[in-house]
Amino acid sequence: MRFTYSRRINTRILALSGLVILIAGVMAAMAFSPGGALGVEPLPTPAPTEGVIEPGSNHDGLGYTREEADQILQEAREQGHVVRTSGPETAGSTIEVTGVPIQLPEDAYVAHRIAGGTCIDPDYCPKAPFYVIARGSSSIVADLDGELMFEELAEGEEDAFDFLREALQ
Repeated sequence: MRFTYSRRINTRILALSGLVILIAGVMAAMAFSPGGALGVEPLPTPAPTEGVIEPGSNHDGLGYTREEADQILQEAREQGHVVRTSGPETAGSTIEVTGVPIQLPEDAYVAHRIAGGTCIDPDYCPKAPFYVIARGSSSIVADLDGELMFEELAEGEEDAFDFLREALQ
């Protein structure tokens, strides 16, 4: 008897839970449907306009051919208007950590510059941006406060980032 009674209660609870979930789903669908309770209207479908770029086109959307756009970009780089902030091109460049300019050695470069992230632990939240610096087969991450973390040193490259430690002292 007790088993049947307990089973009936569990069945009723499950049925009631399912009904509550079903009602909540229907209400959400009604609220967010076009013209629903929240008054959400569907976005209009944009009409094709003049100058639409066809797939495979040799234009960049501004009227330049790919070759012209590449030439403009190259000239902008040569004049210093476009500066790479990561990649092998940054070898030997100067970065700034804690307001201190740090000259990278010619064989070290900013592999990645991470603009931001989400902290999982509120007690430990390094400040962005983060620099991932690579040298040889080794890498290290430095945050805006100069904290060095996630250091991976290859065998024989144990002193790869001594220049960074010295600059941040």
